[in-house]
Amino acid sequence: MRIFCNNISRYLLISVLVVELIGCSHSPTNYPKPSKKVTGATKTVSATQPEEAQSQQGLQSFYRRWKGTPYKYGGLSSRGVDCSGFVFLAYKDVFNFSLPRMTRHQLRYGQRIEKSELQAGDLVFFKTSKKVWHVGIYIGDNRFIHASTSKGVITSNLDNPYWNSKYRVARRIEI
Repeated sequence: MRIFCNNISRYLLISVLVVELIGCSHSPTNYPKPSKKVTGATKTVSATQPEEAQSQQGLQSFYRRWKGTPYKYGGLSSRGVDCSGFVFLAYKDVFNFSLPRMTRHQLRYGQRIEKSELQAGDLVFFKTSKKVWHVGIYIGDNRFIHASTSKGVITSNLDNPYWNSKYRVARRIEI
């Protein structure tokens, strides 16, 4: 009888763990639809100077911890991280906000803004090939942090000829 109870307990524990793991691996696909473009005086989301400075400091601190981490497609650890994973982790750490994990879902999140309106924490998106998009986080002074496929986690300048030619859109996330 004792062996039977131990086996039932073991199977029950394994079943609970499997259900938990399945629940964690599922990512919802019903993200908010793309928001209308936000420009000039009609902006609904704006950061005050202290809030933007706080965002810059938090993002700089996060970047220092991740700087040089190698690129790994699908990665979410210090052993390797991809661009959307880096953005996902940064938002969770710096803003205590859970963004979607994948670039294509992040691309539809928040409000579209003009490049001239960028503030620290805004997402910047680049189309690097016919089917591939890249994402980073704007940190101010025309710079963004991201997980580069060739150099790992780095900062880059939006005026860099490569990034300037690939730039497509920026989005502001309401937190």
